[in-house]
Amino acid sequence: MERTGIDPVVIDDVISGAVGQVGEQSGNTARWALLAAGYPESVPGVTVDRQCRSSQQALHFAAQGVIAGAYDTAVASGVESMSRIPIGSQFAGKNFAGPTVTDRYAPGLIPQGISAELIAAKWGFSSSTTTPRPPTSAQLTLGKTADSRTRPSP
Repeated sequence: MERTGIDPVVIDDVISGAVGQVGEQSGNTARWALLAAGYPESVPGVTVDRQCRSSQQALHFAAQGVIAGAYDTAVASGVESMSRIPIGSQFAGKNFAGPTVTDRYAPGLIPQGISAELIAAKWGFSSSTTTPRPPTSAQLTLGKTADSRTRPSP
């Protein structure tokens, strides 16, 4: 908040995304973070889990609150430490979906990465057509030197 100059008193909500809500990331990390940052106790905080899109969802919720007029000022964030809380730690070998969902989708739910591979195989997608590749620094340099505006004068 020091960089923005915003007084934390005016913050209507702090919304944070976290997938692995276990161990150090358990409880309400948004609340603990805002209190640790010195925000007033009157500022609420909530942590959301939308799996790989948790931080993005936090941002969308904050924006929706501002657009709807419910918030004047909101903070959105995310927390995830795969080295400290490995993927799947929150399940610890348990059936996270419960017996009804497990029965409905027998023989079991397919993890996101495997799902992506199955969809790609079914529809004929390849990594080269679905994964955007940013230009390399060499390509960027060549593009600049080919541009007449950046060519040195003779």
